[in-house]
Amino acid sequence: NSSNSSLSPVTDKVTTSTTNSASNSLNRTESPDVNVRETSNLKSDLSNSTLLLNQAIEENGKIIGGYCFPIKIGFSNFEKINLCRDYQQLASQPHSLDFLLGEIEFPKAESEKLSYEDPTPYINKILEICQPIQGINLESAIQQNCIINYQFQQLNQSRTGITEQFKERQIHLNKLCKAFQDAATSLTKLLISEVNLPDDQKTLKRFVNTNIFEHKLMWLSVAGDFGSKSRKNDFIEFKIATHEFNALQIIARSNISYLHAPLTALIDYCGYRVLVFAKLPITSQINLVLKDAGTNLHSNDGEELLRQLGELLNLAPHNFNSKEISWPFDIELNLGTDGRFYAFNAHRLLPPATPVNSLSNGGIIHRKFRYEFLRQHFASPISSDCFFENSESQLNNIAINAEKHLIQFAIPKFASEICSLFPIESADKMTLINVHDKLQLSQRMHKVGINLRYLGNLFSELAIQATNKPLNIHVFTLILAEMVSRTIRHMLWKIWRNRPNVSWRFLAAEFLTRVFSRKYEISKHLWFAPIKSCLQEFFSFMPPSQEESYPGQIKEALTSESETALFLLVRVANLCGIELSQSIENKFVPEVEIIFTASDFLEINPITKNFELVPDCPLWLPNPDAFNEAESNLQTQLALRQLNNNNNNNNNNNNNN
Repeated sequence: NSSNSSLSPVTDKVTTSTTNSASNSLNRTESPDVNVRETSNLKSDLSNSTLLLNQAIEENGKIIGGYCFPIKIGFSNFEKINLCRDYQQLASQPHSLDFLLGEIEFPKAESEKLSYEDPTPYINKILEICQPIQGINLESAIQQNCIINYQFQQLNQSRTGITEQFKERQIHLNKLCKAFQDAATSLTKLLISEVNLPDDQKTLKRFVNTNIFEHKLMWLSVAGDFGSKSRKNDFIEFKIATHEFNALQIIARSNISYLHAPLTALIDYCGYRVLVFAKLPITSQINLVLKDAGTNLHSNDGEELLRQLGELLNLAPHNFNSKEISWPFDIELNLGTDGRFYAFNAHRLLPPATPVNSLSNGGIIHRKFRYEFLRQHFASPISSDCFFENSESQLNNIAINAEKHLIQFAIPKFASEICSLFPIESADKMTLINVHDKLQLSQRMHKVGINLRYLGNLFSELAIQATNKPLNIHVFTLILAEMVSRTIRHMLWKIWRNRPNVSWRFLAAEFLTRVFSRKYEISKHLWFAPIKSCLQEFFSFMPPSQEESYPGQIKEALTSESETALFLLVRVANLCGIELSQSIENKFVPEVEIIFTASDFLEINPITKNFELVPDCPLWLPNPDAFNEAESNLQTQLALRQLNNNNNNNNNNNNNN
């Protein structure tokens, strides 16, 4: 492509090196006992230089399972959990990002108090939306501060049929979720703006020895460290919070009678990730009806509900404490005063992928399969507890084979579709932004069950297939930009959290100037140390070890042309919620040094995820507007279930006769 002459040689060089690595290491007929990372196209072991950097860290920063929830119903402490014997060599490795970023010295700058809005109008909006509920004393619900939950559960469990009355309830449910999201966002902004205040001066009160804060109608749980310099691997803490949100959403959409999840929002703001829950009708004298795989089992009903959930998610039954279960052993169900069972600590609901060297606990705490993959590509049930201590080797091998299937079949199939969508002839007709808008990379990958951590594998698979079917060069640039932008976001979040007394605009300007600088001596530390390390850890993206210059090649591919560099900056800004000034395009002038100032960054906005509750929709149906298809699926399932029941009844009658 002559119009991208400065991009093509650089990107082609990266592609060639990755292709060689992939062709040498990707063996699609490996035995099931071989670690899948050894059969993948990218090496998992860190280079010697990175290992030396890891050893230089003063504090280990060993990762545990995260934060505690109020009244002892929350996230587990994984210090008490051991990997099974075959994977004990995958012990925690210290996270190098603190050390690598520690070499960056930022000039002193004045602090800037984050802005926030009074949450009261948003709270009042929720109360206005809430309507009298049959069988529920509204005044009593308000007194218990659980009015949001009562309203949500009543509306959510009534999603049946496609009648006009049903559509009205669905509209009402959407309004409630939107009002909850707005209120949760306002409270999160308030909480983060007071990060530097002592606890006794904060508007929201903290539960003792936790990162949990209480509002009259909500609980707010902050992932990672809050109010002190971060010493944990917050990347893992953030992933745990995301998995908790996704698991609760699955439960809320499961339509299993009496099994419920609190209305939840996941909010990223100024380097922090916060889970916001609607308060539930449970007290400090909470009834833990099911905990630790039945160790404290008080109700067969709770066990039956989790059995149904495991069956729905295609989770493999396995033994724990001499008991057969089909759910993670540390999930918790709590019986509310309203008679409903509420799930918590569900972030390990979906099975883990194969453990990986150099990751904390082998990565089995935060590297999960996507639900779409389990439903669409892999028929064998997988255990939520595989790779833990005393886990069965047969179940571990199933998970290993599942990831092999994802890498060796699902990703190549997905790559083939991309090659068909973007042949090399399209390069002259489409810009990088056109390719981004048409491909919708992250959404498309998630829809077919491929995690974004496999972007490195996808890049190499495309390089392999492009040797026979030339591909639009913008696709390679786009995948590189996606990996790098998410890496930069993680690093910028870390800087914001570690320097809460400094203006976020100033820190963003200083850091991004170093990232985009065209002067080698300014940017080399970032690209050859933390960016390189994070690309390896987050995306397994590492060409052969002899290619020590590849971070420089990637930087050249993404920042040498003004259009590509601006695209990368906009992608970083979107991921961080930063609103850029319109004049920032003027910074990207060829052969002129890029220097950002605080005035280039106008505002920072929360990025919020709320439950997507699709009417009568199976969990694997992605289209929220597919009312008719959802109804058809539901009727088909009911008919099959009725047919199965009739067959069972006939068999029983025959046996009786």
